[in-house]
Amino acid sequence: MAKSTRSGCKAAAAILLGCYALPALFDLTVSPLRRVLLLELQGAEIYPWASRLVAPVASAPDPARETALFWHMPKSGGTTVKNLYKCMGKAVAIFHLDIEKTLVQSDKVDILVSTCPAYAIEQLFDPSHRARVLAVFRHPVDRLISKFFYLQAATHERSYRPEWKGMDLLVWAREHNQDNNNMIRALAGEVTDRDLRQAKETVRERFVVGLTEDIEESVRRFNVMMGINDNTTGPYERCMSSYFGNTMEHANANPHPEVKQDSPAWQLLAKQNSYDIRLYEYVLKVFEEQRAQIDFHASSIVAVSAAKE
Repeated sequence: MAKSTRSGCKAAAAILLGCYALPALFDLTVSPLRRVLLLELQGAEIYPWASRLVAPVASAPDPARETALFWHMPKSGGTTVKNLYKCMGKAVAIFHLDIEKTLVQSDKVDILVSTCPAYAIEQLFDPSHRARVLAVFRHPVDRLISKFFYLQAATHERSYRPEWKGMDLLVWAREHNQDNNNMIRALAGEVTDRDLRQAKETVRERFVVGLTEDIEESVRRFNVMMGINDNTTGPYERCMSSYFGNTMEHANANPHPEVKQDSPAWQLLAKQNSYDIRLYEYVLKVFEEQRAQIDFHASSIVAVSAAKE
């Protein structure tokens, strides 16, 4: 009986959510892109940890009560982002198992960096000290190919893999790659259709998304949501010019041979990472949708600052 009741409650909740979401699908004031995003997520819920501990993208930035958490996906531009904020004098901390559990509450850190956002958020944040989650996404296959070539040569990395030198990419993808669907796993621990739906909704509602292919615009949005600008951050202009000007610094850049999308290796990696690819394709739409929201936040911040002068 209890199981039947729980199932009935879930079904009722899904119907109720649909009743609220469906009008938006037919509201002509809602953008076509937003209608597409809502249509994909009928009945989806965000992860409980995100609901409790992560600030919504729609909520105004509140740096005094929020701490940024940057989800670092290796070979997606994360090292550049970390170095940029260090250049600006921000206190950047890397999450690890022995990290001080009251670090967020102590105001000792401006940006927390983790490859495991769900675990880090549950360990360090509370409803009074919420996370403002930032992430830079890259096509999963491109990221894995970059990782394969990078770790062959990165002698300074703990994950350096000299045994991969001279290895065929297809052999690596078939026999050695253990990093498939990493994005979904980092959020859910499992890889199912339900996890994908929850990941999509969580990212749309709670993550400020950036793209490797548009890293400067991504960082601009991160700055807005963290209250970073030339008025609040002394080295702002110098650091932004260093990383995005004519002398742009490419941290961990590693040129490698081009891998064609119709090659067997690329196709195998795509098959192995089908869930992450579907999430990434959704993120591309979210990136466009969030532009207007973050621009609104930016203009509101300017208006408030002008009113104080």
